[in-house]
This record gives sequence, structure tokens and C-alpha cells, in this order.
Amino acid sequence: MDAPSLSHPQALWASVADGFYVGSRGGTFLGYVDRLAAGSWRGFDAASRPVGDYEDHHRAMAAVTDAANSGTLSADHLNPGAEAR
Repeated sequence: MDAPSLSHPQALWASVADGFYVGSRGGTFLGYVDRLAAGSWRGFDAASRPVGDYEDHHRAMAAVTDAANSGTLSADHLNPGAEAR
């Protein structure tokens, strides 16, 4: 198995409080994921803009990471109140 590239390290997610995760890559803040009262998870980019709502924190983390990778939000993630399918 090849070692990960040091120029493109993988995202690192840390639980900093119950229901709250922050993501970084190579020391750069990617965004965060927060559990909502209804039980879904909302992802936010590094500028605290909503990325979307998701059924579990893993999907929310992936969406925040994807948004950071692309540098823009896709149209289907612009409605933070809609549950992702």
C-alpha cells in the first residue's frame, strides 16, 4: 500500500464536544459539523456557511471535505434546511 501524499494529506476530524466535530487538513481549517436538535447533522464550511443537512455525521463530514476540495458549494448543498437523500 502506498503512503499518503504529503502534499495532499487526508482530512482529519476531531470531536471537540458532544455532537460537534471540526475538520482540518495539513493545519488548515476545513469546517465543522454540528448535531441539530432534530437529530440530523449540519455541515459548515470554513467560513461558517451551511453546506447541508445529513442523516449522520460521516456524511456531513464528507460533504464539508468535498466542499473544501472543490472550493465551491454545489447547488444541491445550498439549501441547509433540506434533508440530504
